[in-house]
Amino acid sequence: MERSRACAARSGRATATTWTSVDAFSTAAIGAGIGLSPYVDLGVALAGVVAYLILSINIYLESQAFGVFRLGYSRIGPTEARIVLVAANIALALSRPSAAVVPVATGAAAALVIGMFGMVAVRIGRNLSQLARLEPPPPPFAYRRTAFTAASASTYPAPTSHRA
Repeated sequence: MERSRACAARSGRATATTWTSVDAFSTAAIGAGIGLSPYVDLGVALAGVVAYLILSINIYLESQAFGVFRLGYSRIGPTEARIVLVAANIALALSRPSAAVVPVATGAAAALVIGMFGMVAVRIGRNLSQLARLEPPPPPFAYRRTAFTAASASTYPAPTSHRA
C-alpha cells in the first residue's frame, strides 16, 4: 500500500486529486456563502457552484482526452473570475441591502450562471467534433453469415437445369 502511494505521489496523481477536492470544497463554500448572504438567492448561487464544477470537470476531461491542459475558457481564466468576484464583493459591501440591490445582484449572478453553462456547452460541442475527427470512421457494415445464408451458401452445388 505504501509503495502505491509513493508511486502515485511521484507521478503527481495524488497532488492533482488533492487539489481537485480542495478546489471543489472551496467552490462549494464560496457558493454557499454567496447564497446565504442577503444579496443573492441561494438557488442561483448553488447553480453557479454546479456550473463552475462542470467547467472544471470539463477541463480535466479535456486534459485526459487531448493531452493539453487549458486552464481557462477563451480569455477568462480562474484569476479573472476571482477578480470579478472580489469586485462584486466590494461593490456589495459598499452598498446596503435594499429592495433595488437584491434583484440586480441575483440577476447578475443568474446571467453569469447562464453564461457559464453556455460556455461549457460550446466547448463540449467543439470537443465532440474534434474527437469525431480524430476517431477513425467505423468500417462499412460487413456481411454477416446467418443460419439461413449458411444453408444456401456455396457448400451446395448450384442448381442446374436438365433439358432434354
